[in-house]
Amino acid sequence: MNSAKPTLLWAQAGLALVLGAIAARASALQFQRAAYLDIPANNEAERYGMVSRILHRSPCNLTRPRSWHTSPLFDDSC
Repeated sequence: MNSAKPTLLWAQAGLALVLGAIAARASALQFQRAAYLDIPANNEAERYGMVSRILHRSPCNLTRPRSWHTSPLFDDSC
């Protein structure tokens, strides 16, 4: 198995290079398009429920030191 490691590493590196080139090409093609999406930064309260807001805010709530209560789930400070 040790003799196959260099071959596997080269195969992984080659695959990563090819996929990176494909991703760069796709990014360049999308950059040339004139269509832009208007995406608001805040959640729309009438469109999203409480569970999605809790899941959306959980990384922010876990990284900020504070006691657990429900008011930080709905603020826009994150």
